[in-house]
Amino acid sequence: MSDNVVTVGGQNNVRPISDFVLATSSLTGGTANTGSTAVEAGDATCHKTVLAVSQENASGLVTDDNAALASGYLLYTFPAGDITIYGASIDIDLTSVEHDGEAAEFGLGTVIGSGAVAVLDGTATFESILTGQTAALGTAKVSSSDTVLTIAAASAHTVYFNLAGTWADTAGTDDTLDIAGTVTIQWSLAS
Repeated sequence: MSDNVVTVGGQNNVRPISDFVLATSSLTGGTANTGSTAVEAGDATCHKTVLAVSQENASGLVTDDNAALASGYLLYTFPAGDITIYGASIDIDLTSVEHDGEAAEFGLGTVIGSGAVAVLDGTATFESILTGQTAALGTAKVSSSDTVLTIAAASAHTVYFNLAGTWADTAGTDDTLDIAGTVTIQWSLAS
């Protein structure tokens, strides 16, 4: 059997993977933050959330002037219960009036990036969903991960786009960021 076919129900019914589309969600899904629109598909055992993100001056997502700083922007909150994340991908562009072209580390985490740090990997939850990648502001940030993460019912159910860098000495008058793009998360909810 090749990579582009699937056997359905153990029968000899072979169809191209492109024929399989997750049905409209029977699971309510989570809650998208301001600036994010969620399209939910699947059910509790196999769920896919696609977030279309577009927010100017994204609240909480900022750079600094002549200093290291981590920050983040809330994208989505999962529903209550035990969650397993099977993978995530991002295709995001960040733009900044004062810091376009500067290198930064970005990732997806369950806790908002914060503090005077230049990288995300000092705090595991800053990049627990998708590990930190490096790219310049003003260019597309594209990455994917198939790392499995289990989130217990009592743990943080939030998804943050996090960013960290050592920011250049600029005028320091506009340290806000605009964010736009797509985030896709494959996950399940334990019953």
